[in-house]
Amino acid sequence: MTHRLAGILSDYLSREQMIEKDEADIYQYGLEIFMDGVLETLLLVVLGILWCRFWQSICFIVSFTVLRSFTGGYHAATKVRCAGATVGLYILNLTAAGELNSHFTAVLLLAAVGTGIIWWLAPVPHANKPLDGEQVVMNRKKSRFISMCYLLGVFVSKSVLAEVGDIVAMTLFETAILILIQKGVRKYEESFKSC
Repeated sequence: MTHRLAGILSDYLSREQMIEKDEADIYQYGLEIFMDGVLETLLLVVLGILWCRFWQSICFIVSFTVLRSFTGGYHAATKVRCAGATVGLYILNLTAAGELNSHFTAVLLLAAVGTGIIWWLAPVPHANKPLDGEQVVMNRKKSRFISMCYLLGVFVSKSVLAEVGDIVAMTLFETAILILIQKGVRKYEESFKSC
């Protein structure tokens, strides 16, 4: 659906000479990614409203999107699997955040482990989103800075906004798991190629 709509929009922009004809495919891809992101965000917001956890949903969306944009990690093979994985992480995150509310040590441990893995392994490039040497260095610095800010925020928030800290701690941990999964997938693919 978004692929077709993005194609229609990029063709229109090309016909109206708003973009170069040879750039239409690039614009189509960008529009498709943007529309997929908007739909996924709307899905999470609707789930948050239905679940009576609107602000927690916004917290998850913002913290997860910002961190993942620099860390990389596992990417599902299809849009449906991507949406399913994101919804699964969202449900796990908000459910765990509700359960972890009175376990500050566990929350800090999750956040610290997640931050450590991000610090050590991020960014993890993907075949569809390769990074050059300069981008790797910049994304590494940004992911480290963001994860350290999140870790500090988790520590500080326990006295004021406990559930926000729990959500951010789970986001750090889930992002670290996605990094480890992608590292494992790449290692498996590399060993398979050498056979």
